[in-house]
Amino acid sequence: MKTNINKMLTNNRFGFLLFELLIVIAIISSTFPLFLKTFIQVQKKFLVFNQEIVKFTENNFIESVFEEDFRNLKSFQENENNWLSFFDINNELITYKVDKKALKRRKGSTIILTNKQKIATWNFTKEPNFLKIKIKYIDNKEQNYNYYLPNQNL
Repeated sequence: MKTNINKMLTNNRFGFLLFELLIVIAIISSTFPLFLKTFIQVQKKFLVFNQEIVKFTENNFIESVFEEDFRNLKSFQENENNWLSFFDINNELITYKVDKKALKRRKGSTIILTNKQKIATWNFTKEPNFLKIKIKYIDNKEQNYNYYLPNQNL
């Protein structure tokens, strides 16, 4: 009977040897840093890509609001403190200004046009039938908006 038990114990190989476990741990410990480094690089690139998408979206939003407002422009109002104010065809006052590094538009209620991008400076130049707006962001990128104002003697 003792020989049967010894045969069963020697022929039965359930489980792992210590050497096999050490090899698996060595393989995992050598490949895990590579996977982690690759994962971190992908996440950083995704964040940069996501920030570019947000900037692009904000610039498109600003441009669409500018286009709508300047299409309905009736007359400019005297401005101070680098504000851009004018009346639209419904005689509503529309004001653009930079406050706390964000571009804000006021027509009834205030709308913040730049949420993620911080503005360093902005300039506008009024010429007969033409308006140029230049926005410089904190990251030294510039955005120019040029609008033709037909039949306007401003």
